[in-house]
Amino acid sequence: MPSRSENSPNIQVPKSEANVIPFEPHDYTDFHDGDDGGPELPLINTFDIDGVIFMGDEFTGVWPGPEDIIITGRSITQSDETLSMLRERGIFNQVYFNPLRRNDPEYSREASGEWKAKVLRMLQICYDIGIHFEDDPIQIEKIQQAKLDINIVHLHHTLTVK
Repeated sequence: MPSRSENSPNIQVPKSEANVIPFEPHDYTDFHDGDDGGPELPLINTFDIDGVIFMGDEFTGVWPGPEDIIITGRSITQSDETLSMLRERGIFNQVYFNPLRRNDPEYSREASGEWKAKVLRMLQICYDIGIHFEDDPIQIEKIQQAKLDINIVHLHHTLTVK
């Protein structure tokens, strides 16, 4: 029996300028927030998962609106189980996962807070972020240190373990 590679077509994509998507850095400071008569950015809220949306199996947690965005400190390696849990709860929002693996020595609550601040800064290009809902004081501190001018609601409880 021939191997899989023997049956696969040999397709080669030429390396030319036609295959390169140009990237031009852009100064996003000229986007409008509606204050100067330009178009307003869509208003959204952002949500952490653990301790905000997920407060254990017996509690509902805080529910994001349909256009809101979820930013979790959970690792990208946990995306399948996390998305499954959210879908079971009827939550189909866009989710940003922490790119670090849980076994990465850099993975920590501090690193998750710094990463969330970067995501929030990126989202501010296209959205007016009304509130970020967070339960972890360490991550709240990291977001505040980024000076993003975002309201943060601190959910303080003992329903989940940090």
